[in-house]
Amino acid sequence: HGHGEKIRAVELDYQGMSAYDCTVIVTDHDYFEVEEIVRHSVRIVDTRNLTGPMGRSESKVIKL
Repeated sequence: HGHGEKIRAVELDYQGMSAYDCTVIVTDHDYFEVEEIVRHSVRIVDTRNLTGPMGRSESKVIKL
């Protein structure tokens, strides 16, 4: 950031998460479907413990 790059939001698409290298969870809103995030993401960095116990049993989830 700082070199004029633009960051843009993308519409939430659970199946489309598989197209990204990593899903980063930075908020834990109730409307997120955690099972869908875990199912479709390649790798997850969970900074809010949204994935809970499911994230502890999934090797693709990294909890911070």
